[in-house]
Amino acid sequence: MVFNCQELTKNFLVEPYREERRIRLGRSKFLDIFFYSGVYDYQRLRVIINLPTGFLISALLYKFAWHRINFLDFNPIAEQILKWIVIVACAIAFAGSPLFRCAIICVLFGALGKNGQNLLTVIVINNLSYGPVENIVQNFKVSTNMITCHIKQKEDMMAQRVILSTGPIEAFMAEHFGKIQNSCFFPATSREYNFRNMQKQMLFNFVVSTTVQSENLRSVRHSSDLSSLYKGSEHLYTLLNVTEAISFCDQMTNQVISRTKNLDSDLTDAYNLSESVMDHLRVNLHYKAVVEPQIVRVYSIKEVQYKIAQNFHLLKNYLNNIDFNNVFLTPYFWHIDEKRRNDGQIFLYPLSKAEIQANKLMTPFSPPTKTEIGTSWLPLAKFIFLFIISCFVTFIDFVFYKIIYSISKYTEKDIVTESQQFFSFKFLILVNFNLNFVCNQIDGTGFIADLVKDLLEFDYAKHANMTISLEECKYNPVSPDWVYAGKYIFFPLGIMFLLQVIFGYVIKRLTLFYVIGNIFRKRCKARIIHLYNKMLFVRINGRKLARARIRFQVQRRILHREYIEQKRQAKFYLC
Repeated sequence: MVFNCQELTKNFLVEPYREERRIRLGRSKFLDIFFYSGVYDYQRLRVIINLPTGFLISALLYKFAWHRINFLDFNPIAEQILKWIVIVACAIAFAGSPLFRCAIICVLFGALGKNGQNLLTVIVINNLSYGPVENIVQNFKVSTNMITCHIKQKEDMMAQRVILSTGPIEAFMAEHFGKIQNSCFFPATSREYNFRNMQKQMLFNFVVSTTVQSENLRSVRHSSDLSSLYKGSEHLYTLLNVTEAISFCDQMTNQVISRTKNLDSDLTDAYNLSESVMDHLRVNLHYKAVVEPQIVRVYSIKEVQYKIAQNFHLLKNYLNNIDFNNVFLTPYFWHIDEKRRNDGQIFLYPLSKAEIQANKLMTPFSPPTKTEIGTSWLPLAKFIFLFIISCFVTFIDFVFYKIIYSISKYTEKDIVTESQQFFSFKFLILVNFNLNFVCNQIDGTGFIADLVKDLLEFDYAKHANMTISLEECKYNPVSPDWVYAGKYIFFPLGIMFLLQVIFGYVIKRLTLFYVIGNIFRKRCKARIIHLYNKMLFVRINGRKLARARIRFQVQRRILHREYIEQKRQAKFYLC
Protein backbone atom coordinates (compact mmCIF):
# COMPACT_ATOMS: atom_id res chain seq x y z
CA MET A 1 0.00 0.00 0.00
CA VAL A 2 2.85 2.33 0.86
CA PHE A 3 4.53 1.42 -2.35
CA ASN A 4 1.42 2.21 -4.32
CA CYS A 5 1.03 5.59 -2.63
CA GLN A 6 4.64 6.43 -3.33
CA GLU A 7 4.28 5.40 -6.95
CA LEU A 8 1.09 7.42 -7.24
CA THR A 9 2.74 10.47 -5.70
CA LYS A 10 5.74 10.05 -7.96
CA ASN A 11 3.56 9.83 -11.06
CA PHE A 12 1.61 12.98 -10.17
CA LEU A 13 4.12 15.21 -8.39
CA VAL A 14 7.50 14.26 -9.86
CA GLU A 15 8.72 15.30 -13.28
CA PRO A 16 12.07 13.55 -13.78
CA TYR A 17 13.71 16.01 -16.16
CA ARG A 18 12.76 18.99 -13.93
CA GLU A 19 13.73 17.57 -10.55
CA GLU A 20 17.46 18.19 -10.90
CA ARG A 21 16.95 21.79 -12.04
CA ARG A 22 14.42 22.43 -9.28
CA ILE A 23 16.80 21.16 -6.60
CA ARG A 24 19.73 23.07 -8.06
CA LEU A 25 17.78 26.37 -8.10
CA GLY A 26 16.26 25.75 -4.66
CA ARG A 27 12.63 26.02 -5.76
CA SER A 28 9.78 24.48 -3.83
CA LYS A 29 7.50 21.92 -5.41
CA PHE A 30 4.53 24.32 -5.27
CA LEU A 31 6.38 27.14 -7.05
CA ASP A 32 7.81 24.79 -9.63
CA ILE A 33 4.37 23.35 -10.46
CA PHE A 34 2.30 26.53 -10.56
CA PHE A 35 4.80 29.26 -11.56
CA TYR A 36 7.79 27.80 -13.41
CA SER A 37 6.64 24.64 -15.18
CA GLY A 38 5.29 24.58 -18.70
CA VAL A 39 1.80 23.72 -19.83
CA TYR A 40 2.82 20.18 -20.76
CA ASP A 41 4.63 19.48 -17.47
CA TYR A 42 2.89 17.59 -14.65
CA GLN A 43 0.14 16.65 -17.08
CA ARG A 44 -1.71 14.18 -14.84
CA LEU A 45 -1.78 16.61 -11.94
CA ARG A 46 -2.99 19.39 -14.24
CA VAL A 47 -5.86 17.20 -15.49
CA ILE A 48 -7.01 16.51 -11.91
CA ILE A 49 -6.80 20.22 -10.99
CA ASN A 50 -8.34 21.60 -14.18
CA LEU A 51 -11.25 19.14 -14.40
CA PRO A 52 -13.39 20.65 -11.57
CA THR A 53 -12.33 24.14 -12.62
CA GLY A 54 -13.37 23.43 -16.19
CA PHE A 55 -16.66 21.93 -14.99
CA LEU A 56 -17.45 25.09 -13.02
CA ILE A 57 -16.48 27.40 -15.89
CA SER A 58 -18.48 25.32 -18.40
CA ALA A 59 -21.56 25.40 -16.13
CA LEU A 60 -21.29 29.19 -15.82
CA LEU A 61 -20.83 29.62 -19.57
CA TYR A 62 -23.86 27.41 -20.23
CA LYS A 63 -25.98 29.35 -17.76
CA PHE A 64 -25.13 32.78 -19.18
CA ALA A 65 -24.61 32.05 -22.89
CA TRP A 66 -24.67 28.50 -24.19
CA HIS A 67 -28.24 27.71 -23.07
CA ARG A 68 -29.43 29.64 -26.13
CA ILE A 69 -28.03 26.96 -28.46
CA ASN A 70 -29.90 24.09 -26.79
CA PHE A 71 -32.13 22.99 -29.68
CA LEU A 72 -33.80 20.24 -27.59
CA ASP A 73 -35.57 22.57 -25.17
CA PHE A 74 -38.98 21.31 -26.32
CA ASN A 75 -38.34 18.12 -24.31
CA PRO A 76 -37.17 18.58 -20.70
CA ILE A 77 -35.36 15.23 -20.58
CA ALA A 78 -33.58 15.78 -23.92
CA GLU A 79 -32.73 19.32 -22.86
CA GLN A 80 -31.05 18.11 -19.66
CA ILE A 81 -29.20 15.36 -21.55
CA LEU A 82 -27.79 17.81 -24.10
CA LYS A 83 -26.99 20.33 -21.36
CA TRP A 84 -24.86 17.93 -19.34
CA ILE A 85 -23.25 16.50 -22.47
CA VAL A 86 -22.10 20.01 -23.43
CA ILE A 87 -20.89 20.83 -19.89
CA VAL A 88 -19.03 17.54 -19.38
CA ALA A 89 -17.47 17.64 -22.86
CA CYS A 90 -16.27 21.22 -22.32
CA ALA A 91 -14.91 20.30 -18.87
CA ILE A 92 -12.96 17.34 -20.29
CA ALA A 93 -11.65 19.48 -23.16
CA PHE A 94 -10.71 22.20 -20.67
CA ALA A 95 -8.75 19.73 -18.55
CA GLY A 96 -7.02 17.91 -21.41
CA SER A 97 -6.36 20.56 -24.06
CA PRO A 98 -4.21 23.58 -23.16
CA LEU A 99 -5.31 25.33 -26.34
CA PHE A 100 -9.02 24.94 -25.53
CA ARG A 101 -8.35 25.93 -21.93
CA CYS A 102 -6.61 29.10 -23.02
CA ALA A 103 -9.39 29.90 -25.52
CA ILE A 104 -12.11 29.56 -22.86
CA ILE A 105 -10.20 31.73 -20.40
CA CYS A 106 -9.66 34.31 -23.15
CA VAL A 107 -13.42 34.27 -23.81
CA LEU A 108 -14.05 34.96 -20.12
CA PHE A 109 -11.56 37.82 -20.02
CA GLY A 110 -12.80 39.08 -23.37
CA ALA A 111 -16.26 39.40 -21.82
CA LEU A 112 -14.81 42.17 -19.65
CA GLY A 113 -13.74 43.98 -22.82
CA LYS A 114 -15.69 44.93 -25.91
CA ASN A 115 -16.70 41.31 -26.58
CA GLY A 116 -18.97 41.46 -23.52
CA GLN A 117 -20.63 44.75 -24.45
CA ASN A 118 -23.60 43.04 -26.08
CA LEU A 119 -24.27 40.96 -22.96
CA LEU A 120 -24.01 44.02 -20.73
CA THR A 121 -26.31 45.93 -23.09
CA VAL A 122 -28.96 43.22 -22.76
CA ILE A 123 -28.63 43.34 -18.97
CA VAL A 124 -29.07 47.14 -18.90
CA ILE A 125 -32.11 46.99 -21.20
CA ASN A 126 -33.73 44.30 -19.03
CA ASN A 127 -33.09 46.40 -15.94
CA LEU A 128 -34.66 49.39 -17.70
CA SER A 129 -37.78 47.37 -18.49
CA TYR A 130 -38.04 46.08 -14.91
CA GLY A 131 -37.40 49.51 -13.36
CA PRO A 132 -38.29 52.86 -15.00
CA VAL A 133 -40.42 51.41 -17.81
CA GLU A 134 -42.54 49.44 -15.35
CA ASN A 135 -42.90 52.58 -13.20
CA ILE A 136 -44.08 54.53 -16.25
CA VAL A 137 -46.70 51.86 -17.00
CA GLN A 138 -47.90 51.86 -13.38
CA ASN A 139 -48.11 55.67 -13.29
CA PHE A 140 -50.03 55.62 -16.58
CA LYS A 141 -52.56 53.27 -14.97
CA VAL A 142 -52.77 55.63 -11.99
CA SER A 143 -53.40 58.61 -14.28
CA THR A 144 -56.16 56.77 -16.17
CA ASN A 145 -57.81 55.79 -12.89
CA MET A 146 -57.70 59.40 -11.71
CA ILE A 147 -59.17 60.69 -14.97
CA THR A 148 -62.02 58.16 -14.97
CA CYS A 149 -62.76 58.88 -11.30
CA HIS A 150 -62.97 62.64 -11.93
CA ILE A 151 -65.17 62.11 -14.97
CA LYS A 152 -67.50 59.97 -12.88
CA GLN A 153 -67.69 62.63 -10.18
CA LYS A 154 -68.40 65.31 -12.78
CA GLU A 155 -71.20 63.14 -14.11
CA ASP A 156 -72.63 62.74 -10.61
CA MET A 157 -72.46 66.50 -10.05
CA MET A 158 -74.30 67.22 -13.28
CA ALA A 159 -76.95 64.63 -12.43
CA GLN A 160 -77.49 66.20 -9.01
CA ARG A 161 -77.76 69.66 -10.54
CA VAL A 162 -80.34 68.44 -13.06
CA ILE A 163 -82.29 66.80 -10.25
CA LEU A 164 -82.18 70.00 -8.21
CA SER A 165 -83.28 72.15 -11.14
CA THR A 166 -86.09 69.95 -12.50
CA GLY A 167 -87.16 68.07 -9.40
CA PRO A 168 -89.90 70.48 -8.15
CA ILE A 169 -91.46 70.86 -11.59
CA GLU A 170 -91.49 67.10 -12.11
CA ALA A 171 -93.14 66.59 -8.72
CA PHE A 172 -95.75 69.25 -9.49
CA MET A 173 -96.57 67.77 -12.89
CA ALA A 174 -96.69 64.22 -11.52
CA GLU A 175 -99.04 65.29 -8.76
CA HIS A 176 -101.56 67.09 -11.00
CA PHE A 177 -101.43 64.84 -14.05
CA GLY A 178 -101.56 61.79 -11.80
CA LYS A 179 -104.92 62.94 -10.45
CA ILE A 180 -106.22 63.50 -13.96
CA GLN A 181 -105.02 60.08 -15.09
CA ASN A 182 -106.67 58.35 -12.16
CA SER A 183 -109.95 60.22 -12.66
CA CYS A 184 -110.00 59.31 -16.34
CA PHE A 185 -108.69 55.77 -16.03
CA PHE A 186 -111.10 54.13 -13.60
CA PRO A 187 -114.37 55.09 -15.43
CA ALA A 188 -112.85 54.07 -18.72
CA THR A 189 -111.91 50.66 -17.36
CA SER A 190 -115.47 49.98 -16.06
CA ARG A 191 -117.06 50.87 -19.41
CA GLU A 192 -114.48 48.73 -21.22
CA TYR A 193 -115.39 45.74 -19.01
CA ASN A 194 -119.13 46.01 -19.80
CA PHE A 195 -118.44 46.38 -23.50
CA ARG A 196 -116.26 43.26 -23.57
CA ASN A 197 -118.97 41.19 -21.84
CA MET A 198 -121.52 42.29 -24.42
CA GLN A 199 -119.13 41.35 -27.25
CA LYS A 200 -118.59 37.88 -25.80
CA GLN A 201 -122.39 37.21 -25.59
CA MET A 202 -122.98 38.35 -29.18
CA LEU A 203 -120.10 36.21 -30.42
CA PHE A 204 -121.47 33.13 -28.66
CA ASN A 205 -124.94 33.55 -30.25
CA PHE A 206 -123.41 34.01 -33.70
CA VAL A 207 -121.29 30.86 -33.42
CA VAL A 208 -124.31 28.73 -32.44
CA SER A 209 -126.46 29.96 -35.37
CA THR A 210 -123.71 29.48 -37.95
CA THR A 211 -123.04 25.94 -36.74
CA VAL A 212 -126.68 24.92 -37.27
CA GLN A 213 -126.78 26.43 -40.77
CA SER A 214 -123.53 24.74 -41.83
CA GLU A 215 -124.84 21.31 -40.85
CA ASN A 216 -127.92 21.83 -43.02
CA LEU A 217 -125.97 22.92 -46.08
CA ARG A 218 -123.23 20.29 -45.89
CA SER A 219 -125.28 17.53 -47.50
CA VAL A 220 -126.35 19.73 -50.43
CA ARG A 221 -122.81 20.96 -51.17
CA HIS A 222 -121.31 17.46 -50.99
CA SER A 223 -123.18 16.31 -54.10
CA SER A 224 -122.54 19.46 -56.13
CA ASP A 225 -118.75 19.65 -55.37
CA LEU A 226 -117.77 16.53 -57.37
CA SER A 227 -119.55 17.58 -60.56
CA SER A 228 -118.12 21.09 -60.45
CA LEU A 229 -114.59 19.73 -59.83
CA TYR A 230 -114.81 17.45 -62.87
CA LYS A 231 -116.01 20.27 -65.12
CA GLY A 232 -113.26 22.56 -63.88
CA SER A 233 -110.53 20.02 -64.63
CA GLU A 234 -111.74 19.57 -68.20
CA HIS A 235 -111.79 23.29 -68.68
CA LEU A 236 -108.21 23.65 -67.38
CA TYR A 237 -107.01 20.82 -69.62
CA THR A 238 -108.29 22.62 -72.66
CA LEU A 239 -106.70 25.87 -71.62
CA LEU A 240 -103.20 24.65 -70.81
CA ASN A 241 -100.65 23.70 -73.41
CA VAL A 242 -98.28 20.87 -72.68
CA THR A 243 -95.29 22.40 -74.48
CA GLU A 244 -95.67 25.66 -72.64
CA ALA A 245 -95.75 23.80 -69.38
CA ILE A 246 -92.59 21.91 -70.32
CA SER A 247 -90.79 25.07 -71.42
CA PHE A 248 -91.86 26.81 -68.25
CA CYS A 249 -90.50 23.94 -66.18
CA ASP A 250 -87.24 23.99 -68.12
CA GLN A 251 -86.91 27.72 -67.64
CA MET A 252 -87.50 27.45 -63.93
CA THR A 253 -85.08 24.54 -63.74
CA ASN A 254 -82.37 26.53 -65.55
CA GLN A 255 -82.86 29.49 -63.23
CA VAL A 256 -82.60 27.25 -60.22
CA ILE A 257 -79.51 25.51 -61.65
CA SER A 258 -77.83 28.88 -62.45
CA ARG A 259 -78.50 30.07 -58.96
CA THR A 260 -77.15 26.87 -57.50
CA LYS A 261 -74.06 27.18 -59.75
CA ASN A 262 -73.43 30.71 -58.49
CA LEU A 263 -73.92 29.50 -54.96
CA ASP A 264 -71.54 26.60 -55.56
CA SER A 265 -68.91 28.93 -57.03
CA ASP A 266 -69.29 31.33 -54.12
CA LEU A 267 -68.97 28.48 -51.66
CA THR A 268 -65.92 27.17 -53.53
CA ASP A 269 -64.29 30.63 -53.52
CA ALA A 270 -65.02 31.03 -49.83
CA TYR A 271 -63.57 27.59 -49.14
CA ASN A 272 -60.44 28.39 -51.18
CA LEU A 273 -60.07 31.73 -49.42
CA SER A 274 -60.38 30.09 -46.02
CA GLU A 275 -57.83 27.46 -47.04
CA SER A 276 -55.38 30.13 -48.25
CA VAL A 277 -55.84 32.07 -45.00
CA MET A 278 -55.26 28.89 -43.02
CA ASP A 279 -52.15 28.17 -45.09
CA HIS A 280 -50.79 31.65 -44.35
CA LEU A 281 -51.57 31.18 -40.68
CA ARG A 282 -49.84 27.81 -40.67
CA VAL A 283 -46.79 29.29 -42.39
CA ASN A 284 -46.64 32.21 -39.95
CA LEU A 285 -47.12 29.94 -36.94
CA HIS A 286 -44.47 27.57 -38.25
CA TYR A 287 -42.10 30.49 -38.77
CA LYS A 288 -42.76 31.90 -35.31
CA ALA A 289 -42.65 28.56 -33.51
CA VAL A 290 -39.97 26.67 -35.44
CA VAL A 291 -38.02 28.69 -38.00
CA GLU A 292 -37.41 31.88 -36.01
CA PRO A 293 -36.10 30.05 -32.88
CA GLN A 294 -33.87 27.99 -35.16
CA ILE A 295 -32.52 31.15 -36.79
CA VAL A 296 -31.88 32.68 -33.36
CA ARG A 297 -30.09 29.53 -32.26
CA VAL A 298 -28.06 29.41 -35.46
CA TYR A 299 -26.96 33.01 -35.01
CA SER A 300 -26.18 32.30 -31.36
CA ILE A 301 -24.10 29.30 -32.37
CA LYS A 302 -22.35 31.39 -35.01
CA GLU A 303 -21.64 34.12 -32.47
CA VAL A 304 -20.17 31.65 -29.98
CA GLN A 305 -18.29 29.94 -32.78
CA TYR A 306 -16.94 33.29 -34.00
CA LYS A 307 -15.72 34.26 -30.54
CA ILE A 308 -14.02 30.92 -29.94
CA ALA A 309 -12.57 30.88 -33.49
CA GLN A 310 -11.28 34.41 -32.98
CA ASN A 311 -9.51 33.35 -29.80
CA PHE A 312 -8.13 30.24 -31.51
CA HIS A 313 -6.82 32.45 -34.31
CA LEU A 314 -5.20 34.70 -31.72
CA LEU A 315 -3.59 31.70 -30.02
CA LYS A 316 -2.45 30.30 -33.34
CA ASN A 317 -0.72 33.56 -34.22
CA TYR A 318 0.73 33.80 -30.72
CA LEU A 319 2.17 30.28 -30.83
CA ASN A 320 3.27 30.11 -34.48
CA ASN A 321 4.27 33.68 -35.33
CA ILE A 322 6.91 34.86 -32.91
CA ASP A 323 6.70 38.45 -34.21
CA PHE A 324 2.92 38.69 -33.64
CA ASN A 325 2.42 41.81 -31.47
CA ASN A 326 5.87 41.21 -30.02
CA VAL A 327 6.60 44.86 -29.23
CA PHE A 328 5.86 44.99 -25.49
CA LEU A 329 8.50 45.41 -22.84
CA THR A 330 7.75 43.08 -19.93
CA PRO A 331 9.57 42.57 -16.58
CA TYR A 332 11.24 39.46 -17.97
CA PHE A 333 12.77 41.61 -20.73
CA TRP A 334 14.51 43.79 -18.15
CA HIS A 335 15.41 40.71 -16.12
CA ILE A 336 17.44 39.46 -19.08
CA ASP A 337 19.02 42.88 -19.51
CA GLU A 338 19.94 43.05 -15.80
CA LYS A 339 21.50 39.61 -15.96
CA ARG A 340 23.62 40.59 -19.00
CA ARG A 341 24.78 43.75 -17.27
CA ASN A 342 25.81 41.79 -14.19
CA ASP A 343 27.73 39.39 -16.41
CA GLY A 344 29.58 42.28 -18.05
CA GLN A 345 27.95 41.83 -21.44
CA ILE A 346 26.30 44.35 -23.72
CA PHE A 347 22.96 45.47 -22.28
CA LEU A 348 20.16 47.68 -23.55
CA TYR A 349 19.14 49.86 -20.63
CA PRO A 350 18.26 52.63 -21.23
CA LEU A 351 16.59 52.49 -24.62
CA SER A 352 16.76 55.66 -26.66
CA LYS A 353 13.67 57.40 -28.00
CA ALA A 354 14.83 56.68 -31.54
CA GLU A 355 14.96 52.94 -30.79
CA ILE A 356 11.52 53.00 -29.15
CA GLN A 357 9.94 54.93 -32.03
CA ALA A 358 11.65 52.92 -34.75
CA ASN A 359 10.59 49.56 -33.29
CA LYS A 360 7.22 50.80 -31.87
CA LEU A 361 8.02 49.50 -28.42
CA MET A 362 5.59 49.96 -25.54
CA THR A 363 4.52 48.53 -22.20
CA PRO A 364 1.18 46.81 -21.49
CA PHE A 365 -0.02 50.06 -19.86
CA SER A 366 1.19 52.46 -22.56
CA PRO A 367 -1.28 54.83 -24.26
CA PRO A 368 -3.37 53.28 -27.03
CA THR A 369 -2.16 53.17 -30.58
CA LYS A 370 -4.04 54.54 -33.59
CA THR A 371 -5.34 51.07 -34.44
CA GLU A 372 -6.64 50.56 -30.91
CA ILE A 373 -8.28 53.98 -30.94
CA GLY A 374 -9.96 53.15 -34.25
CA THR A 375 -11.40 49.91 -32.88
CA SER A 376 -12.83 51.70 -29.83
CA TRP A 377 -15.15 54.00 -31.81
CA LEU A 378 -17.88 51.37 -32.25
CA PRO A 379 -18.04 50.49 -28.50
CA LEU A 380 -18.14 54.23 -27.76
CA ALA A 381 -21.08 54.74 -30.14
CA LYS A 382 -22.95 51.81 -28.55
CA PHE A 383 -22.30 53.22 -25.09
CA ILE A 384 -23.49 56.73 -26.04
CA PHE A 385 -26.69 55.37 -27.59
CA LEU A 386 -27.46 53.17 -24.58
CA PHE A 387 -26.61 55.99 -22.16
CA ILE A 388 -28.95 58.43 -23.93
CA ILE A 389 -31.77 55.86 -23.95
CA SER A 390 -31.29 55.14 -20.24
CA CYS A 391 -31.23 58.84 -19.31
CA PHE A 392 -34.29 59.57 -21.45
CA VAL A 393 -36.34 56.73 -19.95
CA THR A 394 -35.30 57.70 -16.41
CA PHE A 395 -36.14 61.36 -17.10
CA ILE A 396 -39.57 60.44 -18.49
CA ASP A 397 -40.22 58.34 -15.39
CA PHE A 398 -39.30 61.27 -13.11
CA VAL A 399 -41.33 63.88 -15.06
CA PHE A 400 -44.39 61.63 -15.28
CA TYR A 401 -44.20 60.99 -11.55
CA LYS A 402 -43.92 64.72 -10.73
CA ILE A 403 -46.93 65.56 -12.93
CA ILE A 404 -49.15 62.90 -11.36
CA TYR A 405 -47.92 63.80 -7.88
CA SER A 406 -48.79 67.48 -8.41
CA ILE A 407 -52.25 66.55 -9.67
CA SER A 408 -52.83 64.22 -6.73
CA LYS A 409 -51.78 66.99 -4.30
CA TYR A 410 -54.33 69.30 -5.92
CA THR A 411 -57.09 66.71 -5.54
CA GLU A 412 -56.63 66.51 -1.77
CA LYS A 413 -59.02 69.48 -1.32
CA ASP A 414 -62.80 69.06 -1.27
CA ILE A 415 -65.02 70.88 -3.77
CA VAL A 416 -67.76 73.01 -2.17
CA THR A 417 -70.56 74.31 -4.39
CA GLU A 418 -73.43 76.61 -3.41
CA SER A 419 -76.64 76.67 -5.45
CA GLN A 420 -79.79 78.76 -5.11
CA GLN A 421 -82.93 77.80 -7.03
CA PHE A 422 -86.01 79.97 -7.63
CA PHE A 423 -88.89 79.09 -9.95
CA SER A 424 -92.26 80.85 -10.57
CA PHE A 425 -94.58 80.62 -13.59
CA LYS A 426 -96.14 83.97 -12.74
CA PHE A 427 -92.76 85.66 -12.73
CA LEU A 428 -91.84 84.11 -16.09
CA ILE A 429 -95.11 85.29 -17.68
CA LEU A 430 -94.73 88.80 -16.31
CA VAL A 431 -91.10 89.12 -17.38
CA ASN A 432 -91.23 87.46 -20.79
CA PHE A 433 -94.77 88.21 -22.02
CA ASN A 434 -95.93 91.12 -19.82
CA LEU A 435 -99.41 89.54 -19.49
CA ASN A 436 -100.48 90.81 -16.11
CA PHE A 437 -104.17 90.58 -16.96
CA VAL A 438 -103.83 86.84 -17.63
CA CYS A 439 -102.48 86.27 -14.15
CA ASN A 440 -105.34 88.25 -12.56
CA GLN A 441 -108.33 87.28 -14.78
CA ILE A 442 -108.57 83.47 -14.67
CA ASP A 443 -112.06 82.32 -13.73
CA GLY A 444 -113.81 79.06 -14.30
CA THR A 445 -113.99 75.52 -13.11
CA GLY A 446 -112.65 72.23 -14.38
CA PHE A 447 -109.34 70.53 -14.86
CA ILE A 448 -107.67 73.12 -17.11
CA ALA A 449 -108.71 76.06 -14.95
CA ASP A 450 -107.49 74.37 -11.78
CA LEU A 451 -104.18 73.42 -13.44
CA VAL A 452 -103.53 76.96 -14.66
CA LYS A 453 -104.36 78.44 -11.28
CA ASP A 454 -102.03 76.00 -9.52
CA LEU A 455 -99.26 76.74 -12.02
CA LEU A 456 -99.57 80.47 -11.48
CA GLU A 457 -99.58 80.03 -7.75
CA PHE A 458 -96.58 77.64 -7.80
CA ASP A 459 -93.47 79.28 -6.33
CA TYR A 460 -90.30 77.34 -5.46
CA ALA A 461 -87.17 78.67 -3.75
CA LYS A 462 -84.30 76.60 -2.36
CA HIS A 463 -80.71 77.25 -1.20
CA ALA A 464 -78.38 74.21 -1.17
CA ASN A 465 -74.72 73.68 -0.23
CA MET A 466 -73.03 70.64 -1.78
CA THR A 467 -69.59 69.33 -0.77
CA ILE A 468 -67.86 66.75 -2.99
CA SER A 469 -64.95 64.81 -1.52
CA LEU A 470 -62.07 63.97 -3.86
CA GLU A 471 -60.51 61.49 -1.48
CA GLU A 472 -61.66 58.50 -3.51
CA CYS A 473 -59.96 59.96 -6.61
CA LYS A 474 -56.63 60.25 -4.85
CA TYR A 475 -54.09 57.72 -6.16
CA ASN A 476 -50.47 57.68 -5.09
CA PRO A 477 -48.07 57.40 -8.07
CA VAL A 478 -45.04 55.12 -8.05
CA SER A 479 -41.93 57.17 -7.30
CA PRO A 480 -38.68 56.53 -9.22
CA ASP A 481 -36.34 54.10 -7.50
CA TRP A 482 -33.06 55.99 -7.69
CA VAL A 483 -31.18 53.30 -5.80
CA TYR A 484 -32.30 50.70 -8.35
CA ALA A 485 -31.44 53.01 -11.25
CA GLY A 486 -27.99 53.75 -9.88
CA LYS A 487 -27.22 50.16 -8.96
CA TYR A 488 -28.62 48.25 -11.92
CA ILE A 489 -28.55 50.80 -14.77
CA PHE A 490 -25.91 53.49 -14.38
CA PHE A 491 -23.37 51.37 -12.51
CA PRO A 492 -23.24 48.81 -15.38
CA LEU A 493 -23.01 51.73 -17.79
CA GLY A 494 -20.03 53.06 -15.83
CA ILE A 495 -18.40 49.63 -15.97
CA MET A 496 -19.08 49.53 -19.71
CA PHE A 497 -17.52 52.96 -20.21
CA LEU A 498 -14.40 52.14 -18.20
CA LEU A 499 -13.69 48.55 -19.20
CA GLN A 500 -15.11 48.35 -22.72
CA VAL A 501 -14.53 51.86 -24.06
CA ILE A 502 -11.67 53.53 -22.20
CA PHE A 503 -9.57 50.56 -21.07
CA GLY A 504 -10.68 47.96 -23.59
CA TYR A 505 -7.24 47.87 -25.15
CA VAL A 506 -5.66 47.30 -21.71
CA ILE A 507 -7.82 44.20 -21.14
CA LYS A 508 -6.77 42.85 -24.52
CA ARG A 509 -3.10 43.44 -23.70
CA LEU A 510 -3.43 41.85 -20.27
CA THR A 511 -5.14 38.84 -21.84
CA LEU A 512 -2.38 38.53 -24.40
CA PHE A 513 0.63 38.94 -22.15
CA TYR A 514 -0.51 37.71 -18.75
CA VAL A 515 -3.25 35.12 -19.34
CA ILE A 516 -1.77 33.50 -22.43
CA GLY A 517 1.74 34.14 -21.16
CA ASN A 518 1.09 32.31 -17.88
CA ILE A 519 -0.48 29.34 -19.66
CA PHE A 520 2.22 29.05 -22.35
CA ARG A 521 5.20 30.15 -20.26
CA LYS A 522 7.91 28.71 -22.50
CA ARG A 523 6.44 30.36 -25.57
CA CYS A 524 6.15 33.66 -23.71
CA LYS A 525 9.79 33.48 -22.66
CA ALA A 526 10.82 32.58 -26.20
CA ARG A 527 8.97 35.61 -27.54
CA ILE A 528 10.59 37.94 -25.02
CA ILE A 529 14.03 36.47 -25.71
CA HIS A 530 13.43 36.94 -29.43
CA LEU A 531 12.45 40.57 -28.86
CA TYR A 532 15.51 41.13 -26.69
CA ASN A 533 17.80 39.55 -29.28
CA LYS A 534 16.25 41.66 -31.99
CA MET A 535 16.75 44.83 -29.99
CA LEU A 536 20.26 43.75 -29.07
CA PHE A 537 20.98 43.10 -32.73
CA VAL A 538 19.61 46.52 -33.60
CA ARG A 539 21.74 48.10 -30.86
CA ILE A 540 24.92 46.31 -31.97
CA ASN A 541 24.29 47.06 -35.63
CA GLY A 542 23.53 50.64 -34.74
CA ARG A 543 26.79 50.96 -32.89
CA LYS A 544 28.66 49.32 -35.75
CA LEU A 545 27.03 51.66 -38.22
CA ALA A 546 27.81 54.65 -36.00
CA ARG A 547 31.45 53.59 -35.71
CA ALA A 548 31.67 52.97 -39.42
CA ARG A 549 30.12 56.35 -40.06
CA ILE A 550 32.64 57.97 -37.74
CA ARG A 551 35.53 56.15 -39.44
CA PHE A 552 34.21 57.21 -42.81
CA GLN A 553 34.00 60.83 -41.74
CA VAL A 554 37.51 60.71 -40.25
CA GLN A 555 38.92 59.10 -43.38
CA ARG A 556 37.13 61.67 -45.48
CA ARG A 557 38.60 64.50 -43.44
CA ILE A 558 42.06 63.00 -43.74
CA LEU A 559 41.73 62.65 -47.48
CA HIS A 560 40.43 66.19 -47.75
CA ARG A 561 43.38 67.55 -45.77
CA GLU A 562 45.86 65.57 -47.88
CA TYR A 563 44.27 66.95 -50.99
CA ILE A 564 44.56 70.51 -49.71
CA GLU A 565 48.17 69.92 -48.69
CA GLN A 566 49.03 68.57 -52.14
CA LYS A 567 47.53 71.63 -53.80
CA ARG A 568 49.57 73.93 -51.58
CA GLN A 569 52.76 72.06 -52.39
CA ALA A 570 52.01 72.23 -56.10
CA LYS A 571 51.54 75.99 -55.94
CA PHE A 572 54.77 76.34 -53.98
CA TYR A 573 56.74 74.41 -56.55
CA LEU A 574 55.30 76.49 -59.37
CA CYS A 575 56.30 79.66 -57.66
